[in-house]
Amino acid sequence: MLLLNSKTLTAKTLTHLASKQSQIDILPKIKEKAEKATKLWESKASKAFDEIKKALEKMCVGLEICVYCENNEATDIEHIYPKKLYPEKAFTWENYVLACNKCNSHHKSDKFKIFNPQNSANVDSQFRGRYRLRFARDGVVVGVPELVA
Repeated sequence: MLLLNSKTLTAKTLTHLASKQSQIDILPKIKEKAEKATKLWESKASKAFDEIKKALEKMCVGLEICVYCENNEATDIEHIYPKKLYPEKAFTWENYVLACNKCNSHHKSDKFKIFNPQNSANVDSQFRGRYRLRFARDGVVVGVPELVA
């Protein structure tokens, strides 16, 4: 996964995201929240999401570079934490990256694995806590240590 420098969204767009997220958060059951998150996401077309996509494009290291495979076909707003598993993050700016359709829909999809390098006995000090995300053969996203010079 590429290291990205976060951009700031306008207050209007952040308010829009909070409004959408509040419609999810008030629901009592996780299944209801996940269904609502999916429904709201499918009808997300708005100026706010135009701004979000432009901000994500500016965060790319090149023209529409996918944060996972690093090809230049990134056109999807991707949830780092999948909205079906983490509906409480569905409309959270910090949960978005730009990915290509193949990685977003076919490889990663709703897969998500938390990798905490601080809890791993196999972490060498030469990596100094820098990791890239890669797809394992089963499609799970895993952290891969990155050497720091």
